[in-house]
Amino acid sequence: LQCDIKLEAEALTVKYGLSICILLNYRDFTLEVDSLSLVQMINENKCYNYKLIRIIEEVQHLKKLANVKVEHCFREVNTVADHLGKLVASSQKEAYYDTYQQLPIGVRVQSNWTRAECLLL
Repeated sequence: LQCDIKLEAEALTVKYGLSICILLNYRDFTLEVDSLSLVQMINENKCYNYKLIRIIEEVQHLKKLANVKVEHCFREVNTVADHLGKLVASSQKEAYYDTYQQLPIGVRVQSNWTRAECLLL
């Protein structure tokens, strides 16, 4: 059984993002994910990738703690997440960015976000 490293990185990102939202007491939101297969794994409770099963189960548990809708969005719409996913997949190291300033400069340049908009996210 093989694991697509980028898909695993995206699944871990979803888990981390949900955890943070729940810790910050957000209880009603939509999570947009650019991997249709990951959205299907989460929403349909079907994961055939041995390495992702535990992560998907943890995401589903977190999802039950809040009113979260998980929806697909196209990668072209979310260039920041796509760039971060590629960055993590190429380095094969975990990375966490909690503030706009922590984002790699290449990501900040690609983003149309202002610092204020990131604080609202």
